[in-house]
Amino acid sequence: MGQVSSRPPSRRHLEAVPDPSTHAGARRGKTGSALSLSDRCEPAPPVRRRDGRPTTAQPADPLRTPAAHGAPDPASEDITAADICRLLADLGAPADLTQAVAEFGDDLPALATWLQEIGAFGAPGDVLEPMLAQWTDLLEPGVGALAAEICAGEFLHSFHAAADGSPCQIDAMDFLLREVAATGRPEALAMCRCLAHLGPPVVRPTARRSAQDLLEAGLADQPWVADLDRAEFAAAFAYVEAAQESLVLEFRRADTGHAVVVVVDHRRGGGVQDLFVVDDAQVLRREVRQAATTRGFAITPLPAPQAAARLQAALAAPSCATEPDEIVGVGVHLPLLQDRLTRLPTSG
Repeated sequence: MGQVSSRPPSRRHLEAVPDPSTHAGARRGKTGSALSLSDRCEPAPPVRRRDGRPTTAQPADPLRTPAAHGAPDPASEDITAADICRLLADLGAPADLTQAVAEFGDDLPALATWLQEIGAFGAPGDVLEPMLAQWTDLLEPGVGALAAEICAGEFLHSFHAAADGSPCQIDAMDFLLREVAATGRPEALAMCRCLAHLGPPVVRPTARRSAQDLLEAGLADQPWVADLDRAEFAAAFAYVEAAQESLVLEFRRADTGHAVVVVVDHRRGGGVQDLFVVDDAQVLRREVRQAATTRGFAITPLPAPQAAARLQAALAAPSCATEPDEIVGVGVHLPLLQDRLTRLPTSG
């Protein structure tokens, strides 16, 4: 199979075209490979939420979400008990809590009082502190724009806004972005810059405004911020083994080149099976060529419009990601892929 990734359980190293017999869920790591991303570029190992779904980072306590704007206000005319149940379920709340909420039916004032009494929706600081901690690594010297984008993908995947964009989750993210502007912390500015770049379109204006508020309060941007929007398309190619197609998009940014790799499974409807990023496009291309010579598959250069069409078709098909690392890989890197698709030339 034409995989271009190897993910051991605790790290996310990238390796060009492992042996076709290597199962997707038991890929080999390659310590010290030139294709290995630094720790900053690696999604954290998948863990399980209380609802059983994998995520890349432990979310804040799902019941400690700010009520005003961040979670639906039970006293609002526009909210229903069903909306609150859905939000709590999305956040991984225990089934007994959602069942208790449902038993209030349409008595929303009583439900609001009860939720406040049990402390289901806590103070903003209960959420902001662990959330901002996720962005601390982006303040270290030498961090690049690619690492910042992957950090954003991890956050969005754990937040699940990138996956379904439900109104409750979008409102919660919008609220949190406004709240972080009051912290005056550099992690907050890093968060706002990343979500203004890769966040759901509806929250990007809030992220930009919050970033501006933090700048006006005296903070300075990290060096990588200037490079976020500078990824330029360089080339695309594809190769196929065992009905699995790997589509590779190469981009350059300043003096570096990276690649976005999408694995498509044509045996199961042509959906995306895996998705990941390689921080050295030249080394990836060289290793793919070596594997093609050894194993006899063809490498097909793709014009940008053709690459875009294939990727859009794969994204429109039902997902083929089944292994935990595949699900995490797609969830974490999908916002970055969506950004790169907008940067493909429409002709040529």
